[in-house]
Amino acid sequence: DQGAPPDRIDVVHNGVDVMRYRPSTPAERAKQKIKLGIDPAAVVTGVVANLKPVKGLGDFIRAAALVSRAHEKSYFIIVGEGPQEDELRRLAAELRVADKILFAGRRDDARPFLEAFDIGVLCALAEGFSNSVLEYMATGLPVVATRVGGNLEQVRDGETGFLVPPGDSESLANAVIRLIREDDIKARMSRHALEYCRKQFSMETMIQRMEEYYL
Repeated sequence: DQGAPPDRIDVVHNGVDVMRYRPSTPAERAKQKIKLGIDPAAVVTGVVANLKPVKGLGDFIRAAALVSRAHEKSYFIIVGEGPQEDELRRLAAELRVADKILFAGRRDDARPFLEAFDIGVLCALAEGFSNSVLEYMATGLPVVATRVGGNLEQVRDGETGFLVPPGDSESLANAVIRLIREDDIKARMSRHALEYCRKQFSMETMIQRMEEYYL
């Protein structure tokens, strides 16, 4: 839709430094939650994104309200800044989940928060190829993402996470609830996300593909 014919386009996907990002052990995750003032027994669902309408964070907060009703020990983290922050805070208050959501603001390094996540979310209404999703997978997190843009190339639906329709907070909530309730699925997706990321989206893989392309 940008005027370039598909047969003139080749794609080399972004890579992530898989040595910099790594899965947390249960003890490390609990310790990080405590540092953030979160009950270590809580299941933390997080998103790293700019606070802009295209990122669909209103859907994230509406889903948080639904998840909280189904699972009392749920907590949510939003890492990022943007013009929608006040609006999102008001929505959280209206839905009575303000005490369940940590607005972490802008962070040059999201790793301390990723170490506390149990589930990574990207609920954008439109997306290119998300570095946040790569970082989730490199941290060994199952991913719940909207079925848009590059998400379809990053998330293997039912294997490394779930893909849900954009703008559908109920489907988003249901996917998160399933991961919370079904530990075996969550563990399997965590393992597969990490393996898939290391194989397909490591920085070394990206560099090799770029070199081969130029050659």
